Amino acid sequence: MTNKLYTQWADELIQAILEKISDPFNEYSYNDTVSLLAAKLESDVKDIVLEWYCNDCDYQRRYDQ
Repeated sequence: MTNKLYTQWADELIQAILEKISDPFNEYSYNDTVSLLAAKLESDVKDIVLEWYCNDCDYQRRYDQ
């Protein structure tokens, strides 16, 4: 990924948190912030990893037969 993509992804992550929590760094909302960020990261990364994994599975199936 390029720096521009990382910057866009960081912006998406921050915006997703700010939509639900007005002060994400407040000690009372810190755990909620971490949970939201983890869920967003899992969602974003899952799509990427599944794409890589499926491509690898197709490759393996082709050559294991």
